[in-house]
Amino acid sequence: MRRLSPGDITRRLAQIEHSGRSRRWKRRAKAQLLKDVGAEQVPNTDHYQTPTGRICAKRRYPTFSTAYQALIDTWNSPSPRRQEKRVHPCIHCNGWHLTSRDYTGDRPNDHRE
Repeated sequence: MRRLSPGDITRRLAQIEHSGRSRRWKRRAKAQLLKDVGAEQVPNTDHYQTPTGRICAKRRYPTFSTAYQALIDTWNSPSPRRQEKRVHPCIHCNGWHLTSRDYTGDRPNDHRE
């Protein structure tokens, strides 16, 4: 098992995500990396617990504005697979993520934008 900080793991996950490889390769590479560092998935979430902290498996945006710009880019995408509807903050990685879920308003950290 390799010893990497949550930031290093997140950075490597981002490198895998942004590579030009197939989705199948990306899924396998992410799974192998998380296995190598001894990460266990937190039930009912997209987060993983490692010996050194918690990380997100989703694409992380450092600011609301960069996440919102990515959301606008998905709306302009010709791909029918892109169904993102809004931006939401993540309390685990202190970043922002996109989601395809509608705004429900029942979560305290839920932001409509």
